[in-house]
Amino acid sequence: MFSNAAKLRVEHHEIAALLMQLEVAVMQAEPMPEQQLVVLRNDLARVLTAHLAFEDEVVYPELLRHPDPSIASLAREFQSEMGGLANRFAQYSSHWTASRVENDWAGFCRATKAMIAGFNERVAREDRELYALLDRLRREAA
Repeated sequence: MFSNAAKLRVEHHEIAALLMQLEVAVMQAEPMPEQQLVVLRNDLARVLTAHLAFEDEVVYPELLRHPDPSIASLAREFQSEMGGLANRFAQYSSHWTASRVENDWAGFCRATKAMIAGFNERVAREDRELYALLDRLRREAA
């Protein structure tokens, strides 16, 4: 399981690239074509959903069973925080329908920038703390 850090990092790069495209879009004075925005948002939702599911189904359960209580504690902390971020993303996605985006581009841009900042911070923290831990555990198991 601990060898999955490389897979998770690749997914982080994909998420970061999609977030960057979305960030460029919301820096514009006018909305991008609706279909383009729908595809971008759907791609982001698809990648995030798969990534979060893998963490929830594989990474966290394994770490929660680890005999070192500090590792299990860190896993609980990350799992709890990610649940909140995932819920906020789901609310963001359901709130910002195509018609709302069209009618309130400035509001969508503000909300999107805040969502992007939250995910960028989380991705950086996972890379720095959680995936470094997975790397260490993989080396120790070898």
